[in-house]
Amino acid sequence: MSTRTVYASHLGLTLLLLLRGACVGVGVDEYVGVVVRGVVEGALRDCHLVVVGVNIDSGIVPVILRSLDASRLALPRVVVNLKEEGWLKDEVAGVGLEYEDMRRRNTRFGCWGMVVGVSEGTDLQPILQFLERTQMYKWPDAYLVFVGPVHLATPSLTHPALRNAAHLTYLAYTNATTAASLSASSAASLSASPAAATSASAEGEDQFRSLGGVRLRVVTMDWFPFIKFRRSSNQGGTLVTPLDSLDYRMLETIAKHLNFTYEMRVPWDNQWGTSTPSGNWTGIVGTLQHQRADFSMMLSWLYNRLPVVDYSRIYSSEPLVMVTSKPLPLPQALALVRPFSGKVWMLTLACTVVAWVVLWWLQEAWAWACGGRGLGAGRAALLTWGILLEDPPYKLPKNITAQMVIGWWWVCCMLLAITYRSSLIAHLTVPGKSSSLESLEDLLEAHEREGWTWGYEPTYGSGWEWLKINESPTVKQIFNSILVLNLEDQLGRVIAGRHAFVTWKYYIRAIIGASYTDTSGYTPIHTAREEFFNYGGYGWGYRKGAPFRHRLDTLKGRLIESGLIPLWLDQLLEAAGREARISRRRKVEGRGGEEGRPQYSTVDEGPRVVLGLGHLQGLFYLLSMGYGLALLAFIAELLATVMDLASSYYPNADFSNTITRSDSCPLLVAKYGGSPSPGSPDIVPNTEK
Repeated sequence: MSTRTVYASHLGLTLLLLLRGACVGVGVDEYVGVVVRGVVEGALRDCHLVVVGVNIDSGIVPVILRSLDASRLALPRVVVNLKEEGWLKDEVAGVGLEYEDMRRRNTRFGCWGMVVGVSEGTDLQPILQFLERTQMYKWPDAYLVFVGPVHLATPSLTHPALRNAAHLTYLAYTNATTAASLSASSAASLSASPAAATSASAEGEDQFRSLGGVRLRVVTMDWFPFIKFRRSSNQGGTLVTPLDSLDYRMLETIAKHLNFTYEMRVPWDNQWGTSTPSGNWTGIVGTLQHQRADFSMMLSWLYNRLPVVDYSRIYSSEPLVMVTSKPLPLPQALALVRPFSGKVWMLTLACTVVAWVVLWWLQEAWAWACGGRGLGAGRAALLTWGILLEDPPYKLPKNITAQMVIGWWWVCCMLLAITYRSSLIAHLTVPGKSSSLESLEDLLEAHEREGWTWGYEPTYGSGWEWLKINESPTVKQIFNSILVLNLEDQLGRVIAGRHAFVTWKYYIRAIIGASYTDTSGYTPIHTAREEFFNYGGYGWGYRKGAPFRHRLDTLKGRLIESGLIPLWLDQLLEAAGREARISRRRKVEGRGGEEGRPQYSTVDEGPRVVLGLGHLQGLFYLLSMGYGLALLAFIAELLATVMDLASSYYPNADFSNTITRSDSCPLLVAKYGGSPSPGSPDIVPNTEK
């Protein structure tokens, strides 16, 4: 008896055993049964077993069933007779296992094993259709054992439904007269015993310690510091050359350890992946869904992606943030009133009015009681306001009551003036800034108040998916009015003002540090404090059923537990910002000039600040307003005097709605000779030309 193993799949995961019945007194059927029972008892003893055959009443399937009946283990199993309609025949009382249970891999059992009997002259199509319907490509950990003639090995093992099978054994039987020899230069010879077959089936446990130099297909998008690359062209699906980044370091480390190579491409539509009404996905997710790549670099964990993509362990997380321009300097026209808040100004005005009324009433009461001269309302008001403005009258009341009121009011006004002057100096030398936007609610308020806009990049990844399906009224309003523009346009609008850019924290941090920060470390871009979209994090995406996923995930877990991920991430961000600043400094030195500062730079010009027109513009605005009010008062007084003279010369005219004052303007009265007496004749105007 001789047995040879031939590895048939592209990953070297398929085991083919050739059983040649040449032993005296041992039939092929009997020996096949012994080997199958040894494989099941040794490797599949903890699995739920499924026996599949086109006809369970003849051929090799009855041999398999008899060998399992003779086993010392009570193995739960389902027999699938593909010749019958419905296909399933439950042999375990009370289990009630249905087709959907098997297709979905019922978790009542530790593993799944399938023994497929292929008899001589059997049509393979029903068996292959069954493997497709059960979606065997999604279950690389299932144990599959084929038992059949030699000439059916190749069409069975190379079917696409088994492309991800990690534990696949084909027991090829023949007899001494019709035996076909199988040979391969790399084949390993095994002893002809059931134990040998058992050990050969268990060999798959360590088969992923090395992938044998296989070339894997990787799909990704540029997203520094996680992944960065150089494209060979701008077309979708083009090859890329990875550059130093977090995922590239991880991939290189794992590839060297597992002995595989890779080719890296961008998705055909240059998108991360969003769902469509047809059930298909775009971008990276769609590439994995349609098996056009083996795995991807960083991909956000989303629950609605799980039906089409398998994920690795999460190794990092990155929230969505909002970036805006830094707060702008407040207009200096209002610098004179900015030292105090509105409440303080209102309280100061109220206290002044109260001090005026109290002083006036107390003086009137003192005059009535003591027979002295009271203080009129106008003089009391001027006295109160003069003290507040630090211009008190030189002559004060002589009674102790008024002096006590004026003295305490003077102390209060002195402290108030000192506080105002010190605060005014600070506001003039270091102008205040407008409030920054720190949340989506602040953004909506700024939109209603000042017409702010907001945008998102046309990458259509997990962030877009979150905005699209979110039920929050605030997020819905943000999504309905979002502007989809490229990165340069978004940041150009941000710097120009009144625009917010919704993006990812580390991604935008790297871009700001590299391209929007000057040599002194200043940037005109502000990152809001609120972080949203608390999703699972970043992992690598795999096509469904990729058999090497667990091995790659194990090595990635070691990198995470060693603390290398946050260390590499910090190194990449610091290096990118440092290199960008050095590059800009060299360009500036090459031009022989100094780099212009950003528009909103707050770097001090020197130890002293010289107040200019911009600082004191509020003072000149106040002076202009005073002159304007004085001009209006002059015009009103002039009109009142003219109307008074007119009413004197035209007594029959109705001037009841006008303000008349005979002494409003003495010059006009003297010019026209004063007001005529009521009995004087009407003056007839001269009508001659």
